[in-house]
Amino acid sequence: MEKVVCSSSSQPFSLSYDFNTWGHLATDTWVKALWEKVDLLDITLLLEYDGIPKPREHDCTIMSEMVKLGFKGKELKRINRARIAQEALFISDIATAEGTNLKMYLEDWWEDSFERDLGEHRSTWKKALRHIASGPNLYLNQPLGKWIAPSTRKWRQFYHPETNTGELHYDDKILHFENDPDDRAYILSLSGEAETALTDTIPVTFVDVVDGKLKLKSRGPKLAEPPLQEHLSFIEALRSKGGEWMWEGLVLDEDPDWIIDALERGSLYCATDGSHNKKLAPLISGAAWVLFCSHSRKVMRGEFAEFSVAANSYRTEQLGMLALHLLLLTAEEYYQQSLTDANIFCDNKGTIQTFSKEHRRIPAGAKNNDILRVLRRIQTTSKLAHKLQHVKAHQDDNVPFRLLSLDAKLNFECDIRAKHAVQQAIEDYASICTTIYSLPLEQASVFFDGSKQTSDIAKELRYQIGRRNARQFYQDEKIMDNSTFDSIAWADLRSILEKRPKMYQLWYGKQCSGFCGTGSDLTIS
Repeated sequence: MEKVVCSSSSQPFSLSYDFNTWGHLATDTWVKALWEKVDLLDITLLLEYDGIPKPREHDCTIMSEMVKLGFKGKELKRINRARIAQEALFISDIATAEGTNLKMYLEDWWEDSFERDLGEHRSTWKKALRHIASGPNLYLNQPLGKWIAPSTRKWRQFYHPETNTGELHYDDKILHFENDPDDRAYILSLSGEAETALTDTIPVTFVDVVDGKLKLKSRGPKLAEPPLQEHLSFIEALRSKGGEWMWEGLVLDEDPDWIIDALERGSLYCATDGSHNKKLAPLISGAAWVLFCSHSRKVMRGEFAEFSVAANSYRTEQLGMLALHLLLLTAEEYYQQSLTDANIFCDNKGTIQTFSKEHRRIPAGAKNNDILRVLRRIQTTSKLAHKLQHVKAHQDDNVPFRLLSLDAKLNFECDIRAKHAVQQAIEDYASICTTIYSLPLEQASVFFDGSKQTSDIAKELRYQIGRRNARQFYQDEKIMDNSTFDSIAWADLRSILEKRPKMYQLWYGKQCSGFCGTGSDLTIS
């Protein structure tokens, strides 16, 4: 609703919609209040959200064009009020079928509306129209092209070029018009109601003449058809769930239909392992996974790395296990078969326990709750009744590789590739630290200063609010300017203090702010 009120084609939480510019156009709701706080605190909020595609080439939303032209404040609000009354979102909603002109009645429609006495609104609306169109015929400065997506406005006027007939579509009926031989070719007369709509018609703009006759003024290109459900490959279906960074290294020459045969035989072995080097790369964790058929000897493998302030050994094990569940879920949906009894091996018992139980509610303070929320969504879609088993890690330290069991060999392979993923991420540090690490099937994710929150956001939110207030306070009191404040290593200071007792943190804060006297400051003069 908010995106329609503000005339935005994407979510208002995106960086392109500044609250100070757009906020006053939206209705006072909890969504608007959230938007205000997100914008004020520089929070990045990513939602699983379908935007509205622009219907025509060179098209754009009305209000984004008005903001670009410099309208703001009261003028922008007046324009938005007129736009809402027109039930229009894009320029194409108020343009003729040909896409070269605005509809002529737009300047004068106010005369017949309930808001006809609002002179300032009317003059501002006319002024706005004259910024995007010129001349007596309101010729668009940027004519629209062909239709590339379904129109956001229900088109009601159609024309059939071969039969020289037209139709007006109403909610409860369709009026059919034909050309009278005594009239000119572009004049159509009412012939009655039609039971069904004509096919192979084009959108047009009619002008009322007299005695139930219509004049064909503008004809446009054929409307875009709703997109057909195209057949995706397995890898495309996997990447359509989001979180493409998890599958960057995965290359498939053909769809892995052998997975179905392996599950039916009970010969599918899956393994995963993670790697995290706290001293070498404390913010990077790597995971690797493998699917192997012991009968056909076919294999599918992959690895990835994540940059996160929450990186640790346990999280990387969970990420690897999540990747396997996403792969099996995609295979189940892609081949439309219920898949069970895969042998999944992991050397972390905590991860096995987490993925073995059903999750109906995820506590806000749970560690790695972003992974748990995705797991819950997977569980509501599919049972995925597979065999999760523990495999002892690093068995190759004591036993020759050739004597290891299949599950131990797969675990060894994943361990090597997970370490390689971490090493590769260190070498590509510049690119990996700027990647947005939203998980596949993750409906919402919150980022503070580019760092994704994987647990309760309350603690980090309080810190961000305090940091912002302190920054403003020091600026107002002329203690230090914003550039000096930003140059201080607050994150490092915070990291050190978090390891100290609470009373020490309190004393340190008082001492640095001058509220805790020591030595000569305690002397009574």
